[in-house]
Amino acid sequence: MVMKNISHRLPSSTDINQRQEARLFWQQCQRFYTFQPIYQVSGRLLAIEILTAVMHATTPEKRLSPESYFEALGIEQRLHVVHEQPTLLKEWHAFFA
Repeated sequence: MVMKNISHRLPSSTDINQRQEARLFWQQCQRFYTFQPIYQVSGRLLAIEILTAVMHATTPEKRLSPESYFEALGIEQRLHVVHEQPTLLKEWHAFFA
């Protein structure tokens, strides 16, 4: 019987620190929403699209990728955002009526 040598590289402490720093960076970001009404040709409101802008407190003038932001969030945090958006829409529904 021939045994194969299998090695697995464990993450170094610098890898772990970089991941923790990245997670902390994304958790410090703020979300801003834009409600974009979508109308039928007749002028009747068809839907409202919610656009998410993401910015970090240290550079509020620079928009970050929402895709990267959501990718960095945990499942619970993503679900929080999913619940947050319709709640905000309910609060602002009179504005679109």
